[in-house]
Amino acid sequence: RYIAVHANYLSGTVPSSLFHRPRLSVLYTSINRLSGTIPAAAFHPAGPLSQIALNSNSISGTIPTERFTATMLENIDLSINLLSGTISDKISDLSRLIELVVSTNCLSGTISATFASDILVQMDLFGNSLSGTVPSQLASLGNLEYLDTRSNFLSSTVPASLSALANLVELGLTSNSLSGSIPESFSSLKSLRFLFLSRNLFSGTAPGALTALDRLDFLDLAHNKLSGTIPEDMSNSTALSTLLLQDNGLSGTLPANLFGPNLATISVSNNRLISGTLPGSLLSLIHISEPTRLLSISYAVFCLKKKNKSTKELKE
Repeated sequence: RYIAVHANYLSGTVPSSLFHRPRLSVLYTSINRLSGTIPAAAFHPAGPLSQIALNSNSISGTIPTERFTATMLENIDLSINLLSGTISDKISDLSRLIELVVSTNCLSGTISATFASDILVQMDLFGNSLSGTVPSQLASLGNLEYLDTRSNFLSSTVPASLSALANLVELGLTSNSLSGSIPESFSSLKSLRFLFLSRNLFSGTAPGALTALDRLDFLDLAHNKLSGTIPEDMSNSTALSTLLLQDNGLSGTLPANLFGPNLATISVSNNRLISGTLPGSLLSLIHISEPTRLLSISYAVFCLKKKNKSTKELKE
């Protein structure tokens, strides 16, 4: 029932015969040197296949769904391969699906607007060539904890309806072409710890309400078109350790209370800040800019460390 050959140096193709085993429920062939295509039998197995991991190989071709009867599937990991084509709507029809990981491939097309599974926890689409919009219907996935669409070609605005994802821990939208304002309603994502919105076309002001989230640890709004001033309440979160605002059009002063109690890294470089005061509690300040006529601190990266804590490895 369980076949695990991951983390070896196996080469060749994935044998179709593996999926003809009537009792096979788990297949792990990840982290090898496998090539070729995914057998059509992978999604038309003879047994009650619930977990399939073919990730970290050199498998190419499309995700075969011509004969799609793998209704018991709960975990699919096809990441870090050379897959192309679209993500079939037949995968979104899987009512027991918990994890869908297809990151770092060459997949195209759009993100399905509907998923039959109401227990989906992870959707990882990072590093493909997906286009279209972020579907507002994803808000119906009440158990979703991880949604990663970074490094694709998504456009339009981010639907405010995503704020209904009460269990969302990580939201990754970095490196797309998303525009409009960042929804203030995201402040209702009470479980959120990591929010990646950098390298898009977001405009409007930086939403200070986000930092009211008690669990927010990492907030990345860098490389956008945000304007206005940095909100006074930007560091209200007691959990916030990283705040990235560089490469926007922020102006005004650096708020005196910006440096929260647990803040370890803050970047406000390449903005239009003209004044501000650094708190005396800082242990280090790295200034990486040339002086301007306004003695601006708009091109600076502040590396903060608390006196009562040893140096910790920063999360990427």
